[in-house]
Amino acid sequence: MMKKICFSIFIVSLVFGQTALAQDSSTATPVPSTLRDRLQDAQDTFRDETGEIRERFRETREGVREELRERYRDFFEAKDGTIQNIREFRTEAIQQFRDRRVEAKDLIREKRENFRNAVDANREELRGLISTKRDELKAKLQEFRDNRKKVIVERIYDRANALNERVTDKFAKALDHLEDVLDRINSRTDKAEAHGVDVSAVRTAMGEASDAIDVARAVVEEQTGKLYEFNITEEDALKQAVQETRKALHDDLTSVRDEVKAARDAVHDAATTLAQIPKVDEFEVEESESDENPELEDSETDEQEQ
Repeated sequence: MMKKICFSIFIVSLVFGQTALAQDSSTATPVPSTLRDRLQDAQDTFRDETGEIRERFRETREGVREELRERYRDFFEAKDGTIQNIREFRTEAIQQFRDRRVEAKDLIREKRENFRNAVDANREELRGLISTKRDELKAKLQEFRDNRKKVIVERIYDRANALNERVTDKFAKALDHLEDVLDRINSRTDKAEAHGVDVSAVRTAMGEASDAIDVARAVVEEQTGKLYEFNITEEDALKQAVQETRKALHDDLTSVRDEVKAARDAVHDAATTLAQIPKVDEFEVEESESDENPELEDSETDEQEQ
């Protein structure tokens, strides 16, 4: 009995539920047409704005490309101008280098000619004086009894003056060699300067070396005009007179040698200063003649006293 009642209730509720659903379905509100229009308008607006953005992007990209092209043109024009300036600078530097080489060689030639002319004049005058003093020495020695001493004194007189001429010749050649070395240092310095290297320290050292050579040349020139004779008063004083003359010759030649050595040391300092420039031997400038690396050789003079 109870089961029948529950089943009846279920059937009634089912019927009422379907009726309610039918009523809800019949009363539902349809989608208005204005909403579809709004959606369509939004889509159209989006497409239009997207198109404008794409167009602005294309215009911006084209503008960027044009600016890049202009900058490239400016860059290459500036590069061409820089290259031209570099070429003009190199041409000017090479010409200055050549002018300096010509001036340096002309100056060396002039100094040597003046030195040799002065030395030749001293030697010519000295030869006549040596001959005159030799005759006077012979006449003085005729008063003495010891013939052996007479021969020895005359021989020492000739050898002393011959030694002075021979040693001063060696000193002059040594100075010519130092001057050649300094000229090669000068050439290397000019090449380095033509490549934009600071060579002020080398220039200073070269100036000191050049001054030292000039001083040594002046001392050698003076030495070539000196006469070494004996102050003889009596026969017993012959030995002392000879010793005094030989000592005077030795002292004079030692002084000259010291000046030549000072010039050599100054040239060595200039070469050392030049060598401190990195890769200095790699700098080259087109020229008609090649310069060797500066090398110093020892110029020693052996003095022998008779």
